[in-house]
Amino acid sequence: MRQPEPEKVAAGSPERIIVQTATFLPEDCPLKITNKTIAMYKRLVTILAVLFCGLMASAQDVKEVHQLNYDPEKLKIIPDKVFEFGIPLLFVFLLINAIITILKNRAEFQLKAKMIEKGVSEESLVSIFRESNAISRLQPLKWFLFTLASAMALLVIHFSRDYLVNQSGYLAVGIFLFFLSAAFLAYFQILKNRQ
Repeated sequence: MRQPEPEKVAAGSPERIIVQTATFLPEDCPLKITNKTIAMYKRLVTILAVLFCGLMASAQDVKEVHQLNYDPEKLKIIPDKVFEFGIPLLFVFLLINAIITILKNRAEFQLKAKMIEKGVSEESLVSIFRESNAISRLQPLKWFLFTLASAMALLVIHFSRDYLVNQSGYLAVGIFLFFLSAAFLAYFQILKNRQ
């Protein structure tokens, strides 16, 4: 079944002049301009006009900057308590994580060696240790996601520092933890999809 042809707009009509003005087309343009095209351009011109009016209305706004009464003890984005407790906890976490990783790798190696001594088939070994191999292959992705989330959180904190000046300081920590939890969730979803 053939579609009915849309109505054509006459050459000298105001609608055609609007479309030609909006698209910079010459008068003798061979393009077929339909009512549908005119309606689309009217919507486009209306949207651009509204956006431009909003831009003009906020063009003279001045952003308030807190530089005159700067007190480094009062206006901290991240409080000192976070660093006093956070840095030692980070080192303890990294130390425990390293110890657990080393012990896990040794235990897996010893288990594999004992299974080979007992004469377990290669297919059984592959099926038993497949999950740990898949997780170990995704370790670079995990650290990439966590580093990316940390970088994004620091950028958000940096660009919103004017809004964080009179806050308690824990809002910045909340932003940082939010991005890290999003990275954990993304990594969990990737692991779940792989299994």
